[in-house]
Amino acid sequence: NAKRAESKALDAKMQELVKKVQETKLALEAKLNHVGNIVHPSCPISKDEHDNDVVKTWGEFKKVPGLYHHHQILYMIGGFEPIRGSNVAGHRGYYLTGPGVALNQALINYGMKFLAKREYTP
Repeated sequence: NAKRAESKALDAKMQELVKKVQETKLALEAKLNHVGNIVHPSCPISKDEHDNDVVKTWGEFKKVPGLYHHHQILYMIGGFEPIRGSNVAGHRGYYLTGPGVALNQALINYGMKFLAKREYTP
């Protein structure tokens, strides 16, 4: 009987501790949701990239008429949805769709085959 009473007391204590752990975890996650990206103090604070400093460049930047940025091309072929993605994930969030998903998967497959040829084991 003494062992059963001790066992029941331990079970009750365990349930109490599990509940406390769950509550503490929820409280921690709620606080972590308020912590933003921690950036270096030298980073400018602004609403867009216009205030960023150029730290280093490589080569020459050539503006060629008729060339598009990668995100413009992806959008033209229906490869991503920037608006829905940023609504869900915030600034710069996006969803790959259709051809964008296929391209992403092709790049992953290429990388895996490239590494496998060099005897890399994932």
